[in-house]
Amino acid sequence: MISIIIPTRNKVKELSITLNSIIDTANDISNFEILLGVDYDDIETIEFVSKYNLNNIKVIYFNRQYYSNLHVYYNTLCKNAVGDLFWMFADDCRILSKDWDLYLKKYENTFNYIKIKLLESPWSTHFSLIPIIPKKWFELTGRISEYSQIDGWLWGTAMNLNISVYDENVIVTNFVSANGDLHAHSYTNSNGDIFKNACDSPELKRDITLIKEYLKI
Repeated sequence: MISIIIPTRNKVKELSITLNSIIDTANDISNFEILLGVDYDDIETIEFVSKYNLNNIKVIYFNRQYYSNLHVYYNTLCKNAVGDLFWMFADDCRILSKDWDLYLKKYENTFNYIKIKLLESPWSTHFSLIPIIPKKWFELTGRISEYSQIDGWLWGTAMNLNISVYDENVIVTNFVSANGDLHAHSYTNSNGDIFKNACDSPELKRDITLIKEYLKI
């Protein structure tokens, strides 16, 4: 099973497009679950998601964390996920590929950082804005990220371990331009140490070590 992780706030129109694309293009609805992170004060979204009568859509409610704490949403949602793969999705992305779930199922018993084809991505490397990782990754490290740039945190780990793969059979489009200024552009750990690049932090190096020991590399 694939767990699709989506924090969302005040974007009902966009979220509708996102959810319908996931459901309508899948081969079998039992191949995935969707976990939505919704703030308690976001009444419009709460009312909207209540209309989806699907057992594989789970809603986790939060006290508002704001965008600078985006990782709190992803970390908490992943704690409640049961899939073999965790897909860090967004509420303004749409899947274009028919039977995407069948393409991804082949990775369920592997340990890879998976990049699919995002049409708007400017990077030719395996860096992904919406990466897919195995559940075991989260079990080993206990987190998706320690700061809001979850894509950079996961990529920093995968890059050091050389475990990334690119699968262009699954195509996604981002239909709303993201505002990168909302992110925290530096990582500050619990000691108050500031890192311009999270890859230099002992926290991310810890995650790399834990996975390296598991993979015996």
